[in-house]
Amino acid sequence: MDKNGVKVYTKLDDGSSIKYFKGITQVNASASEVVAMIKNYERYPEWVDAVSSARVIKRESDTTYYIHLKVKLPFPVSDRDIVQRIEINQLSDTTYYIGIHTVAGYIPEEKGFVRMTLSDGHWNITQIKDHETEVELVSINDPGGSIPKWIVNMMVTDSPYKALRNMRSIFAN
Repeated sequence: MDKNGVKVYTKLDDGSSIKYFKGITQVNASASEVVAMIKNYERYPEWVDAVSSARVIKRESDTTYYIHLKVKLPFPVSDRDIVQRIEINQLSDTTYYIGIHTVAGYIPEEKGFVRMTLSDGHWNITQIKDHETEVELVSINDPGGSIPKWIVNMMVTDSPYKALRNMRSIFAN
């Protein structure tokens, strides 16, 4: 997929029935502004597709967080939730790597939600000019439950496209 300044690629790795995605865009912001937006987890519902709530459940340090996300899916599919460990690494003044790792059993499961067991990936954020930054999001997500993998793979480009498009739009204003 390549539209509205966002490119999304997919790949099926050996041994996996679920596709990875890689989404890439450029935004009118510094790398530190992009990181600040990504770290503002409570605002995810405003720009991350299908996220209905997000909260920090533990802050280990200034660069390591545990977050709980709730994901709203269309009827008749049950909503999902997940706990992720986020690690922010500043590689240089203008380059960041943010790791995203699923954490099982960190908090009790909530009634009415299917707990996702896989949502791992990373952000690569590289400032190109003063106010121009390349943003790359790579991830693999298994919503769990009884959703057939072929349906998951068919929809794999939607969420990264919408999130990166929304990020571009926010920084364009």
